[in-house]
Amino acid sequence: MSESNHDWIFVERPSAATRVEALKYFGVPPSSETELATNINTKRRRWHSRSNGPGGAEIAKLVKDIVRQLEDYLLKGGSFPEGVVAGSQAQQQSRQLPPPNFSSIEQLLELVEALTSRGQYQRAIETAREGLNQWPESTEVAILFSFAVASAAGTEFQVSNADLNEAIRTSQIVTQNEPTNVTAWWTLSTLLAASGRHEEILLLEAEIVRKLGGIPVPTLLVIARALIRTPDMWRGLEMALRAVESDPADAGIRLESATIAIEAARKFLPIDSAEKVTDFRKAVSVAAWCAHGVASVEVLVRPFRMWAERCDEKMFTGSHRLRSFVSILTLFIWLPIHHAQANKRLWEIVFNGPVDGQLEFYALSEMKYIQDVHSGIKFMWLENRVSWPQKPIGVDLN
Repeated sequence: MSESNHDWIFVERPSAATRVEALKYFGVPPSSETELATNINTKRRRWHSRSNGPGGAEIAKLVKDIVRQLEDYLLKGGSFPEGVVAGSQAQQQSRQLPPPNFSSIEQLLELVEALTSRGQYQRAIETAREGLNQWPESTEVAILFSFAVASAAGTEFQVSNADLNEAIRTSQIVTQNEPTNVTAWWTLSTLLAASGRHEEILLLEAEIVRKLGGIPVPTLLVIARALIRTPDMWRGLEMALRAVESDPADAGIRLESATIAIEAARKFLPIDSAEKVTDFRKAVSVAAWCAHGVASVEVLVRPFRMWAERCDEKMFTGSHRLRSFVSILTLFIWLPIHHAQANKRLWEIVFNGPVDGQLEFYALSEMKYIQDVHSGIKFMWLENRVSWPQKPIGVDLN
């Protein structure tokens, strides 16, 4: 992800108090307004991540608050919020990069923070490494380098394995030398997650509790996401709930916790049993609770809530003509039996796909939220298709 392609993610304030500028603040255009909620979540996640690192926490907190106010304005209605527009010259200048040369750790910190905030991750990593070579004994610079790599790892930017491994080693040294450094633990766990070393993240849990007396929320969420990818998934969901409970007003925490719960819910897709219906609903209920009150996150969770509510409903899949004929022939005595034999649950219809002329599948596949929920999920009937099969031409589903 480069700054040129996604300028809006890195803009701190809207330039004017209008709906058009509020939409531009979230990348609409070039995105369409149907992608507004997704873009709000993307921007929120980026600035929430920045609030965990060295430097930039104050501006990250400010931007998170602006995102929340403009989100409510655009998605819930009301008047344009006051005090969020970049009205002063100082605020306009805050977007400018500092000079590329540095002679102190403070200048290095400012430069690397500015580069990461603009998505210039390669320059940020290289600059931080220069600082690490210049001040090899500085814990502050060591954390800065690791944080620059960790920030890039959470984006579309391709971080090299060499940079990841070097940053992990650097973070491990810091946690050994300064075991109470909260940022170092978050950075280490984030880097291990980016490397797919989830079991090592779980081993950190007890050590962090010993050193800090508890697990800070940012690191708690990293551990929760790692647990989701292990057999101990439900404990990961419990951690996500704890994170929200620690600060219910933080929309960034709610977003991260809800996405963790959605990842857990997707593990039960496609639904092929009553047990999976129960587990899917349980995970979705956690996501819905985490998303509560944050409009864009509620939009993210909504398709899963709809499928959780409807997936176990029944639909008649037999012959309507045969049903009418047999009903009249038997004076409607056989109708309940025929219904029981021909009714199928919605998850069964989706799981089986368009087989044996089962046209009811197409009635469900035309519902966008069902396809959204199952995006990327493998079905036997999907084979090598990129998209779901379309309704046969000339077939009336009514």
